[in-house]
Amino acid sequence: MSHSLTKPLLAAGLLLSVSMSVQAQQPSYSYIEGGLGFLDVDVSGASTETGFFAGFSAQLGNSFYATANFEEYDLGPIDLSLFKAGLGFRQEISNRTDLNVELGYDNTDAEIIDGDGFRATVGLRSALTSRFHTRAYAGYSTDSDFDSGEFLIGAEGNILVSDRFALTLQIESIEFDANLGRVGLRYMF
Repeated sequence: MSHSLTKPLLAAGLLLSVSMSVQAQQPSYSYIEGGLGFLDVDVSGASTETGFFAGFSAQLGNSFYATANFEEYDLGPIDLSLFKAGLGFRQEISNRTDLNVELGYDNTDAEIIDGDGFRATVGLRSALTSRFHTRAYAGYSTDSDFDSGEFLIGAEGNILVSDRFALTLQIESIEFDANLGRVGLRYMF
């Protein structure tokens, strides 16, 4: 290889690697995910139940994104299904951290109880390193009549094993009475 071609190729390689690392350091809003779910309800004699979850998020332009999530748990005689769908707004506050606000619809179906409601959350999504992304949020969930509601908090950590795949760990608590945990795989696109 000639010496005159070596410098431009090295410069192009360096530029490509820097742009890829910057891309990997920005939080991702387009993904599908799935895995095991864990439900712990603060009721006398209750145990932690295992189920599954599946989720989807898609970035809609620079500032908006849509989300959907489904979970199902077998509680002995009843099956519990949880569905959430929402629209989010993101505002970059640094090159690694976004402020996000989500408004959404909740549906809880436990065969004998069917509940619809709404939720609003505010949080931060950050790329702490090029391989570790986090999200923390707080919010409020209410029934469809807006006469009762509950506070909620949540956090997630994603370990990127490649530029497209991550191991995800998520927790959410509804007034510390109902606690949800999720462990799974996320594919980012």
